[in-house]
Amino acid sequence: MILMLGQCMSIASAEVYSDALLYNRGNGFSLGSMTVGFIITAIFMIYLGHLNRKKLERQDSQEAVLTRGKSIEEIQDGHPDFFHYL
Repeated sequence: MILMLGQCMSIASAEVYSDALLYNRGNGFSLGSMTVGFIITAIFMIYLGHLNRKKLERQDSQEAVLTRGKSIEEIQDGHPDFFHYL
C-alpha cells in the first residue's frame, strides 16, 4: 500500500507542478500532504500508546497468565507480552 501511494503521489506531482515560476499549486499540495501525514502519524502513535498502556495495566491479570500459554503466532498482538514499538 505504501509503494502504491508513493507511485500515485509521483503521478499527481507531475500534474500539480504545472504552473511555472512560483508553483503555488504544487507547493500547496505538498504542504497539505505532509500536514495530513503528520496528523495521521500523531493520531496513530497516540492510539498505539493507548493500547500499550491498557496492555501494561492488564499484564499481571489472571487472563494474561492464561493467555501466556499460547504463542504469539496463535493470538498475534493480543499476546500479553507483545507491545507496539513507537
